[in-house]
Parts: sequence; structure tokens; C-alpha cells
Amino acid sequence: MSWDPSIATIKRSKGIQSIAWSPCSRFIAISSQDSTEVQILDAVTLKRLNSFVPPHRSTRLLAFAPTNRLLMWLGGDPRVFASWDLQTGVQAGEIPIEGPPYPRTITLSGCGTMLGVLFHGRPSDPSIINTYDILSGTLIHCHPVEGISTDAFWTHDDCVRFTTFRPGFIIIWEVGFASQLPPTEIESLPTPNDFDTSRSLFLPAPPRLAFIGSGKTVLVWDAQHSKFLLDSMDVGNLNTMSFSSDGHFFACGTFGREIYLWKESPTGYILHRKLIYDDVGVGYCEAFLSPDGQSIVAYGGQKLQLNLWRTLDSSSPSSVPTRGLQRTDRFVIGFSPDGLLAAAARLRGETAAVLDLKSGATRLIVDAGGCIHGLGVAGSTVVAVVSYGTVVTWNLPTGAHVLSTRVDSSDSVRTSRLDLAASIYESAPDTVSISPDFNYIAVTDGEGVFNSWDVSARKSLMYTWVGSWAHSSWFTQDGQELWFLGSGRGEGWAIIRDNESEVTKLEPLGPTRGPPGGHPWQSPRGCKVTDDGWVLDGTGKRLLWLPPRWRSHAHAVDRVWSGRFLALLHAELPEVVVLELPEE
Repeated sequence: MSWDPSIATIKRSKGIQSIAWSPCSRFIAISSQDSTEVQILDAVTLKRLNSFVPPHRSTRLLAFAPTNRLLMWLGGDPRVFASWDLQTGVQAGEIPIEGPPYPRTITLSGCGTMLGVLFHGRPSDPSIINTYDILSGTLIHCHPVEGISTDAFWTHDDCVRFTTFRPGFIIIWEVGFASQLPPTEIESLPTPNDFDTSRSLFLPAPPRLAFIGSGKTVLVWDAQHSKFLLDSMDVGNLNTMSFSSDGHFFACGTFGREIYLWKESPTGYILHRKLIYDDVGVGYCEAFLSPDGQSIVAYGGQKLQLNLWRTLDSSSPSSVPTRGLQRTDRFVIGFSPDGLLAAAARLRGETAAVLDLKSGATRLIVDAGGCIHGLGVAGSTVVAVVSYGTVVTWNLPTGAHVLSTRVDSSDSVRTSRLDLAASIYESAPDTVSISPDFNYIAVTDGEGVFNSWDVSARKSLMYTWVGSWAHSSWFTQDGQELWFLGSGRGEGWAIIRDNESEVTKLEPLGPTRGPPGGHPWQSPRGCKVTDDGWVLDGTGKRLLWLPPRWRSHAHAVDRVWSGRFLALLHAELPEVVVLELPEE
């Protein structure tokens, strides 16, 4: 679901050169591109708590010591390391840094008296690790790195650890801050075949490897169990990647307007939040996840502003404005009869997604090749009604690796075209419903026209005008009845199939009878949604609070229930939200 507006924003007169979170997630350090000062910000309000003037211009790197008390700064011209005591505001020391031209990252020993710097040389030159004594300002030792070094570089007890790569493996090395001995290999972990070291991020514990694959794909590899935890397609050109310290959250910023946040689940990482950066014309977006995973700070765009978001919903009510959002066509969604899958798309859009409701993962992405008016999914099949007159069927992928598989019209297993001339149907359809067995469809529009079709026979079952406010139609889960709502009234028909003559007809149901299980926006379990957005069970007990943007959303018909799942369809927001209620 899309986030609320940021909880804090500050304007910047100059661009930001470097951003660093403290290990305790309470402070954010930023340096300006002109390097006139380094600021320490509160990680809840973004208020400035302190500032330091670097000894030289051109800040390259910022980092906090493991104790949270010292802030480390590495300048570029000349290359000088300095650190400040955040409690006293006193500069702890200054060290001239020598080495290859590209210092990539720095780390401080646990006691705060020694510094490690990782340098990447030119492609033909090896990487180097230098360690320094901060109190004396002297070089302790220079360690050449054998193999292709990554940017993974961290403090472990009294040692520095880093990683190198050789085809098929990532190797963890260790060397003491004060040691004169060469680095020791600690562990060798497998990598996938298409791993590219040029754009990667390594999380030491648990060992996770994030990297950019082909086709704008971000992947996360579980190096301990040799399996993918995330394989997400089409997230745009990635700019930054970050993990929370425990690996439960993973975030990406893009060279566009999006920030993606994934959350760990038993089946891997699932998309937890997507943020659209509110800056028209933004050319890049750098996002940095806090170590505790509860916040993201982001910078980018033309406004030169720093934004802070919480990764979880606020515990207080929110009246979130939708300024800048334009109302578009609403969504269509179809749940499988067994409650395991859901298919969703923007009405008249051309792309649909099929979700596994147990894991939250995307099973299939469909490029329909035309305007989508209705969706159905059951078992291993998904159906879309495209441009009203065409019913297209795809099979869901099978096997161990089925996340985000993409298909188009050429991959369909069956395409049926209806004889529109038989119905004199002229208006564009408003909604299209599909029966659970995919044999029938029902169509409504805003002009009051209602039509139903036998797909296999490709003929109309009924064509009628039912009122000037036709709203929607739906099939019962057993596929035996068809219901319609319009002009403030509902009507139902039993679907009668004569197998001998292969003729299907609709017989009206009694006028006093209502649809079994209620309307789609009514819970079959007796749950209700209050005016202030609380979901109650049949006894009135609070089960959950709707996300902020749906609490004041007045249209109950934009909620669709299926068993314990509730879909929220907000026409002014970019996504469908599916919530799972607790088991009874």
C-alpha cells in the first residue's frame, strides 16, 4: 500500500553529499555538497540537534561508531579522517589518509580507538584495507585484498570483516584492527550464477546478498540456504539498496519517483510498502533504511528536500489529503473460490496481477494487450475479459520458482470472442463479472444496460435495461446464481443448464430473497466496518483498523470481501490493498 505523506520534511539550500544512520536508529547525519557543515538530525522530527564544521571541504563518507557516540567523517581533498564526540561536541582527532584513489567505506573498532578504511583501486589494481590508530593518528597496517572486493565492510569484535567474490562464491575475510598478519578466510558462501558484483549489497547476519539482475530486476539471495528470497520484476532503475540490521526489511530507491520496501515472510520477501516521491520531475531518489527497520529517510529531486517516513502505520487517526491525485478508473478484482488467489487490475487498464493470498507474493503478471474489464481466477487458471468482446485464459506457472512470471496475449491457452452483434450492445461496459467456472460473464454499464453471456456458446443469455443507475453484477461462489444491483434494488437469477440440449437460461428468483452470503461488500463472516474505519467481528470486537486513506473512504461498495480477506479499492490511489483478518 502507498504510504502516508512523510512525517517530517526539511528543505535544503544545497544538495546532500552523504547520509548515515546511527546504529541505535535515533540520529541521522547529513553533509552538504559544499561541505560547509555536517548536521546531526533527530530521527523522528528531523530537527537539528548539533552540527560540526569539517576541517576540509569535499566530504566523501559519513559513518557512526558502533557505540553511537562518535561520528566519523572522511574528506576528499586532501583526504583527511576526523571524528566528533556527539556528547561533548569535541573533535576527537584528525588523520591524513593515504591509499588508492577510491575510499569506499569506513568502520571504527568497538572501543572507538582504531579505524578501518576500504579502498577500491582501478580495475587492474587490487583493493586495500588500511587500519589506523586514531589517538596517535598513525597507520597501523596496509592489507592488500586478493580477489574482487565488494563494498561489504564491517566491524566484528576487535576485527574488520570484508568480502570478496569469485565465480559462484562470496568469501568472508577477517583481520584484526591491530594485526600485522594477512586476512584470514572465515567462510565461503554460494552465489547464484548471474550475480554481478558491480551493484550489490551484502548483509552479514543472516547472510543475505542483494543485487541487480537483468531486466531491472532486484534479487535477494539467502546465502545460507542457497535460495532466492526476492525476485521482483520491473521496479525501475535502482539507485540505492539497504537492509535493516536483522534483515527483516529491505528497501530500494530508484532513478525515478519510487521507493520500495519489502518485508520478510516465511516464503521470502513480500512488498510491504511503495512510496511515490512527491516531487514532479524527480530524477533520482536515494533511500536509506534505519537499522531497526522502522523508518526510511530519502533524498532526491528538484526540491532539495529530505523526507522521513515510518515503515509501519501510525497508531493515531489520520486524515490524509489526496492533493495532487487525480481520480481514475476504479479497480476490478476477482477472488478464487478456495480463497487462495486474487487477481486485480485497474478497470480499463492493460496489466493485471495475480496474488498468492497465503504468502502475499505475486504469482503472475498479465499484459492483456487491451482494456481489462473483468478478472477471474480459480485453480491453475486466470481469465481476463479484454476490450469486452474477448475472453482470454492463461495457466498459472508451476514449480519452485514462480514469483512475478510475466505473460502476454501470445501465451494464452484459449481465446474466445463473443458475437457482440447479437446483443446490439453499444455502450462501453462499466463492470464485467466472471462466473467461478468461467462459463458465463455478466456486464453492466452506467446507462442501465445489463447483459449476460454464455462464453462457450458465445451467445447472450439476457439483454435488458434495468435502470439508470446500474452498478454491478456478481456470481455466487457456487456459480449457481447471478445477481445484479442497480437503481437502489437488487435482482437475482438462477442459472439453469440443460445438459441434453446444451441450453442455458436464467430464471428470476423471488423478489424478497437476497443473495446468499450478502453483497460482495458485505462480509460472509458477519464482520462490519465502522464509520471511523474499524473492522469489527460478528460480536462487535475490534479486529483491525483500516489504513489511513481508507478510514474516511465513504463508498462501501469499493470494499470486496472473500472469506477472511478484505480488498480495498480506492480509485484515487495506485494500488489494491488486500487485508487478511484474524482466524475466528
